[in-house]
Amino acid sequence: MDEIENADKKGGSSLLLMKYTRMTGWLLILIWLLANPFSLKMAWAGADQEYETAKAALTRFEKHPNLHKYRDKWFSVISRFERIVKRHPNHRRTCDSLYNIGNLYMDLSLISYADKDRRAAIQAFEKLSARCGDTRLADDGLYWAATMSVKLGEKNRAKELLTRALERFPKGDMHAKSKKLLLELGGQWPLPHKEMTKRTAKANSPHPTEADLASSSGKLIQPSSDVVRVKTVQVKTTTESTQLKMVLSRFGSMSYGSIPATNGSPRRVYFDFSETKLDPGVPTEVAVDDARIARVRLGQYQDNVVRIVFETTPGAGKFHFTNGMSPPSATITFNNVEIKGATAPVDARQTDSSSDPIANLIPSQTRSTSSRDVKLVVIDPGHGGDDDGARGASGTREKDIVLKLSKRLKRILEKEYGIQVVLTRKDDTYLPLFDRTDIANERNADLFVSIHCNANRKRKHRGIETFYLNNSTDRYSERLATRENQQLGKQVSDLEFILSDLSMNVNVADSIMLADLIQKSMVKRATRLYKDTVDRGVRRALFHVLLYARMPAVLVEASFISNPTEEKRLRSEKYQETLAKGIAAGIARYADKQKKLARQP
Repeated sequence: MDEIENADKKGGSSLLLMKYTRMTGWLLILIWLLANPFSLKMAWAGADQEYETAKAALTRFEKHPNLHKYRDKWFSVISRFERIVKRHPNHRRTCDSLYNIGNLYMDLSLISYADKDRRAAIQAFEKLSARCGDTRLADDGLYWAATMSVKLGEKNRAKELLTRALERFPKGDMHAKSKKLLLELGGQWPLPHKEMTKRTAKANSPHPTEADLASSSGKLIQPSSDVVRVKTVQVKTTTESTQLKMVLSRFGSMSYGSIPATNGSPRRVYFDFSETKLDPGVPTEVAVDDARIARVRLGQYQDNVVRIVFETTPGAGKFHFTNGMSPPSATITFNNVEIKGATAPVDARQTDSSSDPIANLIPSQTRSTSSRDVKLVVIDPGHGGDDDGARGASGTREKDIVLKLSKRLKRILEKEYGIQVVLTRKDDTYLPLFDRTDIANERNADLFVSIHCNANRKRKHRGIETFYLNNSTDRYSERLATRENQQLGKQVSDLEFILSDLSMNVNVADSIMLADLIQKSMVKRATRLYKDTVDRGVRRALFHVLLYARMPAVLVEASFISNPTEEKRLRSEKYQETLAKGIAAGIARYADKQKKLARQP
C-alpha cells in the first residue's frame, strides 16, 4: 500500500511539473515575441505572402480557360486558399480566402453541373459569413449561398439565408440584391412584427438550436433532399422542329451525351436528369416518327436518374435546351439540318463516352452541343437609334463606331474565311436587346458576337476585354453590365437568370473558349499597332443581350471610348480594321478547333 501511495505522489508531482513546464514554455514564447515584434510581424506576413501566391495562381488559371475542364486544375487552386484558412484561422486573409473558395466552387459548378460543387460553394460562403461577420464580405457570402441554394431547388433554405443577410447587414452592399431575390422567391421583407419578434427572441436565446450551432461554426446545414419529379411529358412537332416538354416539380441538374450511328442503329442523343424520378402515368416511350426523330424513350436509368433518349434520323440537326419558370419545365428542341438535301446529320460524330478516355475526364455538358463547322455567325453592333451608347470626350458615339467595326468584321469573315455573317442591324436603328438574340436563334446561328466600346467615368481606364455570360462577383463587371443593360425595358430578375443555367451551361465552355480566342487575337494585332495596348482579359458578367442565346455567345468591349487616346484610335479606320481582323481571326480559330474536334475518332 505504501508503494502505491508513493507512486501516486510521484505521478502527481510529475503531472504538476509537466503543467508547470508547459505554462513556462508558453510564457517564455510570449515574452520572446513581445521582445521581438519583428518575428510576430513575419508570422502575419507569412499569411499575406501565401495569399498573394494563391491569388497569383488564381489569376493564371483564369487566363487559361482550356484548363477549366479538368477538375484537378480547379482543386489545385482551391487547395491553396484552403491551406490559408487552416493555417491562419484568425488572419484577415482567411476571409478573402473563403470568398475565393466559394467563388471557385461556384464557377466549377457551372461547368461540372454537380450538386456536390454547389454544396461546397454554400459551405465556403456560410463559413465566410459566420467567421467574418464584421467584414464587407459577410453579406456577400449569405447572398451567394442563397443563389446556390436556388440552383439546388432549395427555395426555403435560400429564403432563410437572404432573410438572415437582411437582418444582420441592413446597410450592407448586398442588401438591395438580397431583398430583390427574397421577394422573387415569395419571401417577405420587412418581416411581419410577430415573425420579427419570434426571430429576435430565438437569436437572444441562451440555448441555441442545432441549426444555430451549425451556422455559427460555418458548417453546411444539409438542405432538403426531395427528388425532382417528372410530372408530365408532351411532344410537339412542326415542319421546323421536334419539341419535347417536361413539367417538373422543381429544377434539378442535367447532363447529356451522344452515341454515333453504328451497324444500322440510329444516332442517339441522351439527357440524364439527376435526383429525378418519373411520376406514375408518365409514358416510357413516345413514337414521333417525323423528319428528325424516330422515337423517344424515357426510363429510370438509375434509381435516382431519369434518362431520355432521342433516336434521331438523318434530318436531325442542332438541338437546344431551355426551361420555363411557372410551372418549372424543361424543353428539348431538335431543329432540321441546315443544308438542304443532306443525307446525314450535319452534327459531326460525337464519341460514346464509354469508350472515349477524354470524355471520361470532361463532363459531357462542357463539350459542344455539336462539333461542326462554323457556317453562320450573327454579329450584333450594340446600341443604335435613340440609344447612343457611351460618348467620348470629343463626342464620338459608341453606336457609330461599333456599326462600322461590325461591318468590317462581316466583310473579313465572309471574304477571308468563307463564314456567312448576319448583322442584327445594318444602320442607325433601335433594336431591343432580346430581339438581337432572337435573330440568332431564328437563323439557327452557330455563334453570337455582340460588339461594344467600353466606358468609365475615370478616363484613365483603357484596354480591350471580352465577356461571356455569367453572374459576376466582380463589382467592375457588374457596373459595366448594368450600363449596357439600361436600354432593356423589362428587367430580367436575378431569379430568372439563376434558373436559366440549365440552358446556358450547355454552351458555357464553348463561350469561354470563344472569348479567350477572340481576346488573344485582338490584343495580339492591336499591340502590333500600338505597343501600349492593355490586355484586360476575359471576364464574366450578366449581359442581358447574351442571356437567351442558344449558341456560344460573347460580348466584345473594343477599347474605352471614354479614354481620349483610345477614342481617337477608335475613330481611325486603321484601328477599326485591326480590331475587326483580330475578332475575325479569333472566330476562325474557334471554327478550326471545332473541325478538329469533329475529326477525332
